[in-house]
Amino acid sequence: MSGEYGSRAEKSRNEISSGILIGLLALSVLMGGVILYVAYWHTLRIESTIFERSASSYSSAISEFRRFYTEEITGRLSGTGVVITHDYKNLDHAIPVPATMTNDLASRLNHSSDDIKVSIVSEYPFSFRVARKLTEFEKDAFEYFDRTASKGYSKMFDEDGLNVFRYASPMIMSEGCVACHNSHPNSVKTDWRIGDVRGLQVVEIFGSDLVMENKLGFAYIFVSVVAFFVLSASMVTWLVTRSRAVESEARASLEESKAELEKTNLSLQKLAVTDFLTGIYNRQKLDEILKQEVARANRYGAPLGFAIFDLDNFKRVNDTYGHDIGDQILIEFSEFVSSRIRDTDTLGRWGGEEFIVICPETDVDGMKQLTEVIRSGVEESDFTVVGRLTASFGVTVYRKGESISELEIRADEALYEAKGSGRNCVVIK
Repeated sequence: MSGEYGSRAEKSRNEISSGILIGLLALSVLMGGVILYVAYWHTLRIESTIFERSASSYSSAISEFRRFYTEEITGRLSGTGVVITHDYKNLDHAIPVPATMTNDLASRLNHSSDDIKVSIVSEYPFSFRVARKLTEFEKDAFEYFDRTASKGYSKMFDEDGLNVFRYASPMIMSEGCVACHNSHPNSVKTDWRIGDVRGLQVVEIFGSDLVMENKLGFAYIFVSVVAFFVLSASMVTWLVTRSRAVESEARASLEESKAELEKTNLSLQKLAVTDFLTGIYNRQKLDEILKQEVARANRYGAPLGFAIFDLDNFKRVNDTYGHDIGDQILIEFSEFVSSRIRDTDTLGRWGGEEFIVICPETDVDGMKQLTEVIRSGVEESDFTVVGRLTASFGVTVYRKGESISELEIRADEALYEAKGSGRNCVVIK
């Protein structure tokens, strides 16, 4: 009877294990699919970003050349006898107007490349230009720029399996453009204003079958992942069946080792960033925190207070009472300062008897108030064996754009001045 019960129990355990493994396999496959989908979606985002940056750079280069041509070429030749006209090819001593130059440049670029095309379009082209019907993308772009002051409008299209990325940038009416277009006899529209969008510069990038290749690549990866999970599940099932007798012991041993390892790691991490005597941050950690706070101060423009300070005549304490008492004084001093600063402030041992405090969101007045509270508190405190002591403070505030070493040197110089001024004082520099 007991043998039958044991057999049923074993069968039940096996069924539970199989169910768990199947569930884990299904979950793993699902997670693998989600991960692959997210990766695929991210790849498309990257592809779109690359297309947009390429198109934007291409468009900006053409626009910059047009500005250069307008300012440095046509501007310099005006009044010299050189004719600046759209019909320059049929005239001697003539050069094209900027718009014609841009159109001709785009035409030449289009003939030299099958991957990128450029076109200049307008809702109101001059009567001597060949007009064409605007595409839906171009209509959407005009509407978009009417609503928004933006540098670009873009969209990805799938045309017969080929990716086509279109990017439109607005051509804005300047003062010179308004004067020309409103007075030109061939201008269809004569009420232009500065800032109006007179046309679009459209860049088209014709992609390869990159998306399809990505889809196939991810399909292969997905099949491989599923096959891997199936094989792994089969192996795990066999291993679980073979190793059930030692499973509990192995798990307990693993958990014990893991706990010991985590405890050791925490201890090592703490030792790496804290001062062995006082338990506050050491020089290495202070450098790291100061670097982060300086970066934040530069980014947001918030004030950042910084002070270097130490106990006056501390060498005399060591020489008179011994280093054990000196160490105890440093511990008491660090505990006292810790109790006077905010949670957002950082206290650390800079080296020897020197300490620093880093105070985010604190200006000169705030630093003066804080250090005076600490200084007066130290002066009124009784330390172990030695009794009353004093402290000197070098205080400064970070100046945007300066280096960390410049900040530290200024605070150190302020501390030196405090020592030279009779000690037991705060010097702000």
